[in-house]
Amino acid sequence: MRPFTPPRHRVRAALHGRPAGFPVEPAVTVRRTPSGTSREPMTEPSMQETSGYDPSYVMGRSTAETDRLKRQSQLYDASTWQLLREAGLAPGMKVLDVGSGAGNVSFVAASLVGEGGKVVGVDSNPAIVAEAAGTARALGLDQVSFRAGDINTIELERDFDAIVGRLVLIYVPDPSALLRTLLGHLKPGGIVAFQDLDWGEGPIANPPSPLLSQAWGHVSEMFRRAGLNNRMGFALHGAFVAAGLPAPRMSLFAPVGGGADF
Repeated sequence: MRPFTPPRHRVRAALHGRPAGFPVEPAVTVRRTPSGTSREPMTEPSMQETSGYDPSYVMGRSTAETDRLKRQSQLYDASTWQLLREAGLAPGMKVLDVGSGAGNVSFVAASLVGEGGKVVGVDSNPAIVAEAAGTARALGLDQVSFRAGDINTIELERDFDAIVGRLVLIYVPDPSALLRTLLGHLKPGGIVAFQDLDWGEGPIANPPSPLLSQAWGHVSEMFRRAGLNNRMGFALHGAFVAAGLPAPRMSLFAPVGGGADF
């Protein structure tokens, strides 16, 4: 891991908020310029057909979890598209998607960089990487590829125009250390964009739902026992600063809805 001390930064960030029945999802993005670095929104974790328990991922790795990630994308893809567009993703760019999971963030990025661009998704679960690659082929997205491996040690190019991620840093023991490592793959003038959740006091429901409150209590306890920061969204500010980046300006977004299909 190389030390990173940018002399100057341009900063922009976005924070994703909490709806009725769902937690807050904040996002931050960072842009590195020849004279410094700046920010904006970004990525998502992953898992799939391996058996359940994985000490590095509290949600487990299973087909059910992969399906959950796909359903989750229906809530967040629109905001991810907006954040990546505002972060500066443009046709022809080369993008690294960290913790690419089922591939949804990679596909959003591909819609912005176009056929002339390139998106590389990295995930530690080989099974979900294979499924994401199959989806990319089915969608005809030749500019999107996926690799299986540990993002800290996998061999990657160092010429990415943008590094993005959604719901990834919440599962990382030291988010700022990971950010510093990722900057080694970003070329001058590049973009770093991350989205993450802030679970806060739990989901909001109107009228109040005792069942939802009970379910939230179980989820909150699971994260506590796993030692995860369920307020990672608002902690993005500190993580970026600790990584040697400028303090971001945060925005807040939240999916809201109701009914059996929400």
